[in-house]
Amino acid sequence: MLKASSRFVALCVLAGLPASVLAENFDFTYTGSAGVSAFGSLTATSNGDGTFTATSGFITVTGGAVMGTWNLVTNPGGTAASLSPFAMFIFDNQLLPVADPKLTTSGLLFSDGIVEVNIWGNSPGSYSHWEAMGGGYAVSSDGQFTLTPAPGSVALLGLGGVVAARRRR
Repeated sequence: MLKASSRFVALCVLAGLPASVLAENFDFTYTGSAGVSAFGSLTATSNGDGTFTATSGFITVTGGAVMGTWNLVTNPGGTAASLSPFAMFIFDNQLLPVADPKLTTSGLLFSDGIVEVNIWGNSPGSYSHWEAMGGGYAVSSDGQFTLTPAPGSVALLGLGGVVAARRRR
């Protein structure tokens, strides 16, 4: 996978494709204790080493005490960990699609300006989901997280190859 991602980035650069084509989409689900369940979608850019930085997306929490939809908070630190706007979490929005866990110990941060939602990786197969609002923690759970490339991202790999082949002719 690492070699395929590196080749795809190189093909896009050689083909003169815009940086937005280098974005990859991921879908995710989370199932945790306390009845918490969630799903969402992320757009991420390659870091060139098999990891990705999520730049936009959302989470919809459908089970648990606090339910709703929140948008990904942009990380002002790039790939470094940053403090959340409410100073409740540390996050980095890094995705590790070929590793386990699929998220770093800082994880993803989502918010609507009232509630912050953080999901992070603890150890292989173990993840945590916490929600904070009003200066306190509202919900916490431990559970499972899955991350899969969205179907459109796989199609972009083929498109990159076609464009590169046409440019060679």
